[in-house]
Amino acid sequence: MKNAGQKSIRIFIVPSLILCIFSLIYAQPKITGVVRNDAVILSKNKTGHFSDILENRFIIKNDSKNWKFYLDARVYLYFGEITEQLGEIDGDLMRSFIRYYADWADFTLGKTYINLGNSGIFNPFEIDKTLNFSDISYAKRGILAFESVIPMGDLSRTKIYAGYNDTLKNYSTGFDLIFNIQSFDLGMAAIKNGKNKNEKNIINTVEFGEESRNLAGFYFKGDMLLGVEASYAHHFNDKGKNDFIEANFGFDYSFFDAMFILNTIFYYNENGKINPDNYLMQNEAYFFAKYYNYSGLIYAYDEFLSFDLGVFSNLNDKSSIIIASVRNTIANGLTLILMGAFLTGKNNDEYSRRQIGEYYALARVEGRY
Repeated sequence: MKNAGQKSIRIFIVPSLILCIFSLIYAQPKITGVVRNDAVILSKNKTGHFSDILENRFIIKNDSKNWKFYLDARVYLYFGEITEQLGEIDGDLMRSFIRYYADWADFTLGKTYINLGNSGIFNPFEIDKTLNFSDISYAKRGILAFESVIPMGDLSRTKIYAGYNDTLKNYSTGFDLIFNIQSFDLGMAAIKNGKNKNEKNIINTVEFGEESRNLAGFYFKGDMLLGVEASYAHHFNDKGKNDFIEANFGFDYSFFDAMFILNTIFYYNENGKINPDNYLMQNEAYFFAKYYNYSGLIYAYDEFLSFDLGVFSNLNDKSSIIIASVRNTIANGLTLILMGAFLTGKNNDEYSRRQIGEYYALARVEGRY
């Protein structure tokens, strides 16, 4: 079965690679890039630890009336104590796909990011549920997939996909139907997963075994004096058992001519644990516990300077990570970000000062070319 699976993956990838090579040779694509350097100081047990991450992002893209090619490849260079865990160099092909725009639908083939439901933090329909605390909007890795988006009027559409996740080692298919009623977008989404073959997925191997996992639910997002959003997803196996609920609810509000933006979102994972001693790794849900909240306040002084305060809170063990940052555009394409984080947890809490550290400070320089 292993050889058959590898063969099917090769058959799936080959057409995408041929299209990518063709576009590189004949389409005269635009090549751009981003260089980001993160210098980090972490205080743990009242001892300072220094690490540095240099990220080189190479972007190749070409757009025309009927089709688009896009590639995002990254090379990471590590310095300082982080090399003990990650080594000195690493690389990743984040995305590489061809997209064709037909009169009645858009078709995508390759390594592409699949987004179902409301995009953003704590989305139950997110395939990759990892979070980068130093950059919440950090791009997600794509999966090998075929995707089709079919418009149904100006504000409605249907999305379907079939793909393979090389991180979880499983196949999945899904659909997303979204339509509009006045100022609200309403949608329904479902994902059918194949058996998870990743032995590091603790919650599947311990509680669920190698069974197929699926989810289905609904979501909405809109404005009524303030922006509101909510999502609900029901997880279950092929027999409709071993089920649990994942949901969120949040709102955002801007004031003083949008100089200030306040947002908060609550997250519920029925399969999470209440006692920190029982926390388990989960690929199907965010984090470990049942209840979470993220709240943030952004102050945009002008188009070049902004301040951001965000708080991730585990509402079960009462631990939090408080993140404050200032972002300054020094010149066109050159940005400086200074960030600091403080943890409040104790002992085995999720955001534990003893296990993770008391605080960290980050200086990020990002240049685009």
